This record gives sequence, structure tokens and C-alpha cells, in this order.
Amino acid sequence: MKTPLMTAAFWLLATVCSGGEIYRWTDAQGHVHFSDRPVKNAEKYQPPAGSEYESVPLKALYPQRDYAAETREEKARRKAAWEKEQKARAAAQRREEKCRQARLDLRQHQSGKYTSTRLASLQKRLARREALKKRVRRYCD
Repeated sequence: MKTPLMTAAFWLLATVCSGGEIYRWTDAQGHVHFSDRPVKNAEKYQPPAGSEYESVPLKALYPQRDYAAETREEKARRKAAWEKEQKARAAAQRREEKCRQARLDLRQHQSGKYTSTRLASLQKRLARREALKKRVRRYCD
């Protein structure tokens, strides 16, 4: 029941927007239909007042900045703010990349298989792991 009603409303709106005439009729099953073409037993339909689409100028919705009236100082201030924002974004991207790389390096170091049991080798491995953990903390925290 909703689908035919919604379809009728859609066609009704489309016809109203196009400025054509609307015809309404009821079929043998009691369903109400709307059309832009007259059919047998159809009557002209006038939509209720206030149901027409009213256009609003775009400038009323989105007032634009008057760039011509801006002073040089305002333009310079706006440009400096934009450049600062761009630098901050670039720094954040570099930091994220360094964080990702540091975590990857630590993961690879921890997953490596070491067969040496010499004390010097174990100390180097431990120092490397601590350096990688420190790098992860520096870039990721």
C-alpha cells in the first residue's frame, strides 16, 4: 500500500515541478492514481496550497566572503593560518609513517630467530630491542 502511494506522490511532485496538469482517478479496485495524461473518468487535480516547491537563492543559504573588501593584512593572516595548518598536517603524516615503520622494525626484530647464546650477542640483541621500543614510544605516544 505504501509503494503505490509513494509512487503517486513522486509522480505528483514531478508533474507539479514541470508545470503540467495533473489528473486523478480511482480504478475498479478502489486504488487512487495520478497521471499527467487524461484517462477515462479522470478529473483534473489541483494540489493543496503550499505544497509547491519554492526555490531559494543559493546566496541566501551560503553567503560568500567578499574577497575584494579584504585588506592585505587579513589576506596575509588567512594565508599564514592555511600554511600553518598544511605544515601541521605534513608533520602529522611524517610522524604516523615513522610510527608505522618503528612498529614494523620492532615486530621484525622480535620475530627473528637467534641461535647464538654468547653473552655479547645477547646483549647486542637486547640493546637493539630496547632502542626499537624507545623509538616506538617516541613516535607513537
